[in-house]
Amino acid sequence: MSLWDKFLYQYRTGNAVIKLLIINVVVFAVIALGGILNFMFQLDLYTTTSGVTQFILTDWLSASSDPLFLLSRPWTIITYMFTHEGLWHIAINMLIFYYIGTIFVDLLGNQRMVPLYIFGGIAGLFLYVLMYNIIPAFQGVRIPIIGASASVMAVMLATATYVPNYPIRLILLGTVPLKYIAAFYVVIDVLALRGTSGNLGGHIAHLGGALYGFLYARQLTRGTDWGKYYYMIINSFKGMFKRKPKVRVVHNERSTNKKSKKADASNPRSKMTQERVDAILDKISKSGYNNLTQEEKDFLFKASKE
Repeated sequence: MSLWDKFLYQYRTGNAVIKLLIINVVVFAVIALGGILNFMFQLDLYTTTSGVTQFILTDWLSASSDPLFLLSRPWTIITYMFTHEGLWHIAINMLIFYYIGTIFVDLLGNQRMVPLYIFGGIAGLFLYVLMYNIIPAFQGVRIPIIGASASVMAVMLATATYVPNYPIRLILLGTVPLKYIAAFYVVIDVLALRGTSGNLGGHIAHLGGALYGFLYARQLTRGTDWGKYYYMIINSFKGMFKRKPKVRVVHNERSTNKKSKKADASNPRSKMTQERVDAILDKISKSGYNNLTQEEKDFLFKASKE
């Protein structure tokens, strides 16, 4: 099996974290290969946008602090959060994303990951554009932005807010509650607003993603999942291109009611099951994941896969 076949296999069988990670790696590899070919054959495939010179493919995928630029290239609102150029940049982002994202999926389910990643990235870009257009120190500055950092921060803060005492084992430091690690990253981004960082725009986007992740988790604990809007948007687009059937199907009402009752009875997200999931998550928040019984861990794992 070739490396590409392995990638395709992992993409088809992996969870949302694996799929998003692979997309980031593939985009990075394409940009890196383009850069190599550009250098080897002296193609000079660079372009200047808003005073910043970038490789043409990176420029095509990156967003900007200029609202007019975003209107002219609306796809960059999404593509920027999958785009990296530096090896260190993508390595750090993907390592954190894989580790924290796996915890999130195990506890809260696979379906919630993609909406959190996408909306977290959009929130980071929104704050980035807002700050660069209303804060006096940034006005008139137009800088491209790339990277998954805002999305990764959204995942980290959402997880840390939902299960703040989840234990994370760190080299030299030992076991540290996730809430302290998340707080450390937020403090770094806040301190960067002094203007001493060379990646000021990136730190602003991080804070936007972090804020979204925090609010998302708070709403989730109250029974509201913002991720449903993502699927509403996706389904509406699918509906635009789906052919409507010409034959009208009439269901037997009694049969439909029976099926509905059976489905409700077998639904893993029934009221009783959801109450138990909430109780287990509350236990994790208070005393940590390691204090769960094996039966509780198995139940939570099965519930997250439904």
